[in-house]
Amino acid sequence: MSKNAYYEDVKIIKKPLKKRFKNLFIFFICIITVIGVVFSSIYLSDALSVGNISSTLIFGGTKININKHLYFAVTLGEYSEESKAYEVATGSTIQGASGFIWYDKNYFVIGNIYKSYKDAESVLKNLSDSNYDVNIKEIIIPKIELNFQEIDNKDVAKIREAFNFIDDLYNSLYNFSISFDKGESNNFAISSEISSLRGDCKVHISNIQNYINKGVDLQKIQDALLKIDELLNQTILKTIDNSSTNYSLKYAISSIIKIKYDLYNNL
Repeated sequence: MSKNAYYEDVKIIKKPLKKRFKNLFIFFICIITVIGVVFSSIYLSDALSVGNISSTLIFGGTKININKHLYFAVTLGEYSEESKAYEVATGSTIQGASGFIWYDKNYFVIGNIYKSYKDAESVLKNLSDSNYDVNIKEIIIPKIELNFQEIDNKDVAKIREAFNFIDDLYNSLYNFSISFDKGESNNFAISSEISSLRGDCKVHISNIQNYINKGVDLQKIQDALLKIDELLNQTILKTIDNSSTNYSLKYAISSIIKIKYDLYNNL
């Protein structure tokens, strides 16, 4: 008897390949739709609570969330005595370092601050033959979560812009410093650019003051912006004079990060 048995009343039905792909496509569409609904419900929860969805979509919600991030400082020594740190800092400015002193249990003399470890490591290697005890110090900017339910989304967007301004300010000053060191920009051009940034800073100070007058607790943010305003003013004067443009820009970079560090830790 043949090993193959055939039964006339039994049929094997296979779905066409095209139909199977269609069913799989529908399945993925359903999954994406569910994820979209969940995301929308979370993102628009603030908007629904205040009855203004369009405002949330344009300006964002009433929350400001910024994740933890790092900067990397190339240090020229760690000292227990402030006087010794100042002595080293003063000498380092002659070689173009910032000469900024960062206190964290001990006194650290900062050469410059970088956004990536790779950049800091590259500078560290170049300074390996120097007389300084060079190292890399991590500067941790903590996560912040703020919620301003008492003011409109449009106003919260302006507060968010103030935080963005501080971040962008670091980038601008860092680029100015690199450009000046390479001889691509002169002190007058950089001074003009910093003056423009100071004008932007004053706008943010004014905006924050308006919300403080409405009873919103933003004093810490305004205090940070006022420190930045004064720092920019001093940096403008030093770049115009051009006797210390090189290290003044690096000092301003370190100062901005310190102001930001203190602000985020106090919020």
